[in-house]
Amino acid sequence: MPATPTPTDVPKPSPTEVAINPADYDIQVLNGTGVSGAAGAAEDLLNDAGFTQTSTGNASEYGFTDTEVAMKSDVSDAVFEKLKSALSGYTVTEVTSLPDGGEYDIVITVGTTDSSE
Repeated sequence: MPATPTPTDVPKPSPTEVAINPADYDIQVLNGTGVSGAAGAAEDLLNDAGFTQTSTGNASEYGFTDTEVAMKSDVSDAVFEKLKSALSGYTVTEVTSLPDGGEYDIVITVGTTDSSE
């Protein structure tokens, strides 16, 4: 009787992690809440995560609940995930993309809802 082959586990390759340099991205952080200092607080979190090319301002309107992230088409999903991680206290959603010729690579509009609610 022939020997039955023993199955062996073939290791699966781990996903390749995309190397990103957060300092490579120009980011505008807008206050979409109307609460003084909201954009600055989010900017501090981003700076702590290495996103150092940031500026703040006010959104054209207030009343945002979620924190919305708009990015140019060439910004990778890995960057969005790193942004979400840096802003873990906020409910972060990705919205429409920015025009490729714009001044900023990423525009974040800070909302009032935190992710613990």
